[in-house]
Amino acid sequence: MQSFKRRLVGAALWGGAALAIVFVAIFILGAVVMGSRAATTDVNPAASKIRVDPGRATDADMPMEGIWIDVDQSAQTLTVMRGDRVVRRMAISSGKDGTPTPNGVFRVQNRGKWFFSSRYGQGARYWVSFLGWGKYLVHSVPCDASGRVIAEEEDLLGNKASHGCIRLAMEDARWFYEAIPDGTVLKIHD
Repeated sequence: MQSFKRRLVGAALWGGAALAIVFVAIFILGAVVMGSRAATTDVNPAASKIRVDPGRATDADMPMEGIWIDVDQSAQTLTVMRGDRVVRRMAISSGKDGTPTPNGVFRVQNRGKWFFSSRYGQGARYWVSFLGWGKYLVHSVPCDASGRVIAEEEDLLGNKASHGCIRLAMEDARWFYEAIPDGTVLKIHD
């Protein structure tokens, strides 16, 4: 009887190990098929009720090669990097002290060409979301309801002036919108 129990326990252990090997193989195959993109970036929030929010990424997610974004709130700059090489540096306006831009490591989630907030009486062009599926954005300087740039707001570039989003000059916002793919890592710091 003891021998039978030992064989049964041994078979269960080997079966569990085999099952674990199968799961690891499936995970590796999935990672190879998906390439370097995270699964969460493949969800189209407009086409699905399922909202997968990757939340905060970690420093381990920072690519050693490839495109990533450095946002320095103390210098009021957004720098597009390829590995350790500067691709483009732009002046920004991040959040005011009462409505700060969050620090952390995030991923580009989704994007759009225009929005208008009746709450703030302002809109913007070329928005790219990095937190909360539209709560925090990189976008152009504010525009009025007709889509015209508000000159007084444009003059604030280089200073903390937003409600928490990251503002760029119109031409920089368009470039960012067109050039930066979903899933790109943004590191925001003071």
